[in-house]
This record gives sequence, structure tokens and C-alpha cells, in this order.
Amino acid sequence: MKKYLTSLALVALSAGSVVWGQQQWRRSQFITNTYLANPAVAGTEPGTVLSSSYRQQWAGFDGAPTTKLLSGHQAVPGGGGVGFVLYNDDMGGAIKQTGIELTGAYSVLLSNQDAVSFGLSMRGNQFVFDGTGLNVWQTGDQSLPQTIESTFGVDFNAGMMVYGKNYYFGMSVYNLLEDKLNLSGVDDDANRMFRHYNFMASYLYKVTQLFSLQPSA
Repeated sequence: MKKYLTSLALVALSAGSVVWGQQQWRRSQFITNTYLANPAVAGTEPGTVLSSSYRQQWAGFDGAPTTKLLSGHQAVPGGGGVGFVLYNDDMGGAIKQTGIELTGAYSVLLSNQDAVSFGLSMRGNQFVFDGTGLNVWQTGDQSLPQTIESTFGVDFNAGMMVYGKNYYFGMSVYNLLEDKLNLSGVDDDANRMFRHYNFMASYLYKVTQLFSLQPSA
């Protein structure tokens, strides 16, 4: 009975409101690759940092969302940093995104061990809606295009981060310009990329010489 009432409440709440899904591919590996969550990270780590990943959101489900990533960043003389991200995101249905991000960052020393970094990424993104692969209960619905639409847009991501030997915290904004998608049959207000905001923080507690704790968010 409790489960039935919960389901009924969710249906009632969604019936009179607009529900938005997430456009931005998930950057859930930020604990091992913080650059994915904030362009200001570029150049703040020693050496050249290269990373690749493959993520399937729901293992065992046909058509589950998958994300493939290749990224890298390094410091450049003068306190700067450069980086890149190549990505392919299949949202597990009719929507796919493929693109590249190119990053420039600059760090300013606050003390001997602390600094603040600012980063900006330019992104080229191909957004594809494939209506031919939709499984619909009732054919002939004019609101569901049965064609393949593809659009390419340019947008920017920005971020800042304060960091030291054992900590960092910062924020970033993705899709600054909210680039228009220009898909057919979609209202103008929804026919664009939306801004996404990320907040990040972590502190490294050194418990012993061999054991440390690093809570993060």
C-alpha cells in the first residue's frame, strides 16, 4: 500500500509540472580526475596527466547510457595550464553527443603553499537526435520526429579553484552561452543547452605515515 501511494504521489506531482532531464554527461570520476569537473584544474598537478575512461550507467540493460572519455592537461611556463577532453556520450536512447573541449588556465599564488586558478574551455559539440530508433506505443505521434537530426554548436565552460597542499575547493559553470540546438518540433525555451553548475571540495587528512583519508564532494 505504501509503495502504491508513493507511485501515485509521483505521478500526481509530475502531471502538472515540467520535468527536465540532465543534458550534460556525468563527470562522476572527479575524485581521480578533477579536471573533468573544473577547467581551472588544468596545470595544477605535476607533470602531464592523461586519463581515459569508459562508463556504463546501468550494467546489464540493453541501451544503457555509456560515456567514453579521453582527457589530458599539463602546466606551461608562467603559471598557466592547458588541457583537452574528447568525449562520446550515448544517453541510451535517441540522443548522442560527441565533442572536444580545449582549455586554458592560469594560477595566482596566494602564499607559499596556496593558490587560486581560473580556467576557460571552448567546446565544440555535435548533438544528434535519432528518432528512427524510438520505441513508441502509438505510431503517428507528430511530436516525435521519425528522422535523424544533427546540430553542431560552440560554447564555453569556466571555473575557479582555490587549492593548497592538502585541500581544494571551487566551482565551474558549463554551457555559458546556452547554445541553441535548433531541433524541429521543440519549444524555443527547451531547444538549447542549459547551464550546469558544479561545486567541488576535498581535504586530505593524514592519519599516519601510511594511511590517509580524503573526503570529497
